[in-house]
Amino acid sequence: METSQYIAISISQVISCLFRSLTFKDSLEFFVPALVAFLFTLLLKKVACKNKALTITYWAILAVVPVYALVVTITELINFYLYSSDWLALERAKQGVFILVVYGGGVWAGRHINPRRIKHWILFVLAILLCYLAWGIKEGYPPFITDFGKIEDKPLVLSKQDSTENIDYALEVFFSDAWYNDARLALLKVRNDSVFSCHLRSNCGGISSSDYDSCQWVALDRQALSNLDSLKASVENYKTEYIDYMIFDGRIVYVTLKDYRKGYKRELELGNANRKSVPIAYSIVDRAEKFLPPYDTSKAHEEELKKCFEEANASALADETDSAETKNIVP
Repeated sequence: METSQYIAISISQVISCLFRSLTFKDSLEFFVPALVAFLFTLLLKKVACKNKALTITYWAILAVVPVYALVVTITELINFYLYSSDWLALERAKQGVFILVVYGGGVWAGRHINPRRIKHWILFVLAILLCYLAWGIKEGYPPFITDFGKIEDKPLVLSKQDSTENIDYALEVFFSDAWYNDARLALLKVRNDSVFSCHLRSNCGGISSSDYDSCQWVALDRQALSNLDSLKASVENYKTEYIDYMIFDGRIVYVTLKDYRKGYKRELELGNANRKSVPIAYSIVDRAEKFLPPYDTSKAHEEELKKCFEEANASALADETDSAETKNIVP
């Protein structure tokens, strides 16, 4: 990864963390402890040695937050060390420590700030902003960076049919949901100045290479050839882009180039491409989708997909049950 990309992602994540902290929940976690500590420390200074009951009350109120944060921190650290895989416990412990630090800063400010001096108030506001920036850096740096999608290059193995067809190159565009249902495939072949297309669909279970024999090839116009040449160049020149988030599920997208003249195959996996995060991948996916058969929006299609999903869930549940029963068999 280039240094400029790394710096840009780092700054982006820190800024993102700062803006996320402007939400109501995060603002409460950040500002309320500091504000409570500051105000009650100021009040404690005024009533100290003058009103014993108020002094005890203010001390009791001041003790609530640090005691709570300390208990949470210790408890979560114990949970983390007992169950090392529970990384959320460690995050909660860090949050407890952070609240303690912010609260301590509020107490310090309440003890040392003179409410009648403007300079002290300016320093107090600057201190809050610096803490705020430190929190953003803590949450956003070092940045989480991972490769988007997948690029696979390998030699092209020619079949007898490929050798006789005299094809220049072929592109395969495959879209489906996360379970390979609602699959759409476009097979595109270019020979000389002609381009031929075949569309395949499958509601359940994806599309296999054996389905290619049922292809009904159709010749496309010159504009399609120009668009396909442009898409081929983009696929050839595509380099890894980077993202700062994890992708756990979503749409499956494959764009595969078979260059018969150069003898190599390139497969791009570009599912869940986002215009803002990976603009080049998004552009490839957007142009590739135009060669696919149109998406079926009929109610009957939706019912069929629902049935596929239910059958897949039932099958997975049956497999889990069989596995559990097998483990319980005593030899």
